[in-house]
Order: sequence, then C-alpha cells, then structure tokens
Amino acid sequence: PDAIVRIHDVVTDEALDLLRARRVDLALTGVDVVHKDLAYTEIFREPFVLMSHRDWQPTIREWSEEAISALPIISMPRGTGTRLLVEQAFRRGAAHFRPQLELRDLNTIAQFVSADCGIALLPRSAAQIVQTRKLAIHEVRGAPDRSVGIVTRREVELPLLAGWMARAIREKAADSVKAARR
Repeated sequence: PDAIVRIHDVVTDEALDLLRARRVDLALTGVDVVHKDLAYTEIFREPFVLMSHRDWQPTIREWSEEAISALPIISMPRGTGTRLLVEQAFRRGAAHFRPQLELRDLNTIAQFVSADCGIALLPRSAAQIVQTRKLAIHEVRGAPDRSVGIVTRREVELPLLAGWMARAIREKAADSVKAARR
C-alpha cells in the first residue's frame, strides 16, 4: 500500500541510463539491447508503417529504401530505438536515412503529419497511439520490424512489485497481439 510507482517517459538511451543508475527497476524499450550488464526479454514484434494525412494515396506497397527516401519523412530523433532501427535498415540497403523533420514527441509528429507536412515512419503501435480521423496508417510489405521488450539489470532480481509489473506488461502485450491478429 505504501509503494510508489514512477514512470519515466524517456527515449531508449535515457531509459537504459536510468536502469544502470538504479533509478528504475526495469525499462520497456523498442529495441533489443545487447549489453553485458543488461538482460532483455522480448514481449512482441511489430513492423514499421507509414503514417500520413488521410488524403495521401501511397504508391509504396513494398519496402524500398530508395522509395522511402524520396518521401518527406518525419522521424524520431537519434537516441531513440525507433531511429536506430530505421537507420540500420537503411544501412543494410546501402542507403542513407535523411528525414525532413526529426521530432521527439509522438503527438507532435501526429500534428505535423495531420497538417500534411510529411509522412511519419513509425512502429505500428506508436502510429496507433496517435492515430486520429485525419491520419491513415499504411502497412508496407517487407518493412523492417522491431522487438519490444523489458530490460533489467542482469545481476539484480526484480523487486516484488516490479516483477508483478513486468508480468502484467507481458500479459497485456500478449492480449494486444492476439487482438491485432483477429
């Protein structure tokens, strides 16, 4: 009853810093971290999608770095798991990722896309969080995907409350994945 739960709404790099500084017990991230001191447990995978103003008619049906590069892309900034994964996908395709705008907040991205200032390249769940009647989400075959998971310190067992939280997150994620498949 006296527990205090703090949620830090930060990007991946900051979340890992908080975990290492022992200011948090776990981090929920959209990138599979590979660090000797941290453990990662995947809870689901999801593809990247294009989010546009509802009036935009996409011509891109298959993932192509060249075709995506020609769009006025709005992206998350460096230091985020989303940006890291997109840059890795472009490097695999021997292309450079050069977004028109870099914005950190999903709601800000949605506002710029709603104003028809560009097309956002986001993980599906991020696009769904901010989707409005003015926005459309477009699946792209062959798009890269990301792993979403829970990160903990390897040498430390989770405190009881944090363990319950991790289980609840895994269960909710499993329910969401099942619902999305229907």
